[in-house]
Amino acid sequence: MSSFELILHGLKLSLKDFIEKHLPIESNYEIITSFIGVLTSTNDRFIDERKEELLKYFIHQFLEKNGITSLINKTLVYLNKNNMPRISNGNIDLHGQYKHLIFLIQSKCKILVKDLREFLNTISKQPETSVGFLVSNVELSDNARIELEKSPIKERICVCFYYEIVDKIFEYARIFEEKHDKLKKQNEERKRKADELKAENKFLRKQNKRLKEEFQSQIKELESQIVELKEKTEIQNQNIKKTIDNQYKEFKKQNQEMKEKLENQSKKFDKKLDLILRRFMILNDPLQDNDSTNNHSNVANVKNQDPRDAIAKMLVHN
Repeated sequence: MSSFELILHGLKLSLKDFIEKHLPIESNYEIITSFIGVLTSTNDRFIDERKEELLKYFIHQFLEKNGITSLINKTLVYLNKNNMPRISNGNIDLHGQYKHLIFLIQSKCKILVKDLREFLNTISKQPETSVGFLVSNVELSDNARIELEKSPIKERICVCFYYEIVDKIFEYARIFEEKHDKLKKQNEERKRKADELKAENKFLRKQNKRLKEEFQSQIKELESQIVELKEKTEIQNQNIKKTIDNQYKEFKKQNQEMKEKLENQSKKFDKKLDLILRRFMILNDPLQDNDSTNNHSNVANVKNQDPRDAIAKMLVHN
């Protein structure tokens, strides 16, 4: 067996080296040899189902040898990390989780378009952190490749040869790890910003509370000042009113006194005028006998001037 070599898809392999490198030492060499024989056989007595069973077993051992734990099953019963409802399907041969990658594997010796459609439908129902690996020992047909390119979940599908499965799982696990780290950093950044916003919001609430208290204090102070100013204004108005009332009374009193004074002066003037008129009439009376020299002189003067002028002069004299 040590000299047995295979050339698969242009890759020259030593069966012994391949087994020692990729499979556990306790692996059944006869099964592996049988598996290689099945894959390379053109004998029709090997039906496809037998080939796929051996292919599934080989992939399982290949993964285990490289530290990737997988479960063999004909019907998948899968619970995601959030314990969501179970998803069952009969066209998944192996499934498991490596780091943050959930992988689902179907092994086919010949991939038909209908098989690809069923596989795409199964993977579309799985969590977004899962990748479907369609593993075979033959290349994908042109029709199947066109069907895959049209699928909206083609980024979550990997079609590879059986000897590539380990490297592909490592590759996708690395991609998911990077996505997970990036998402983790984004979540941490969002959490940091949320904490900053929370702290800022807390500070603003305190600031708002302080400003509100200051504003209320200022309002109370202004209300107190308004009341005080109103009281002062009321007192000032009362004082002004009293002052005006007193001034009015004083003015009224002075006016009354002035009126009385004018009335007295008017009465005195009337008396003087009456006296003057009487004198004037006496002086102009021809029957009046007056021996006084001055009276004769005054009578002569009065007779020779206007009575109004004479009265005015007498008023001034008196």
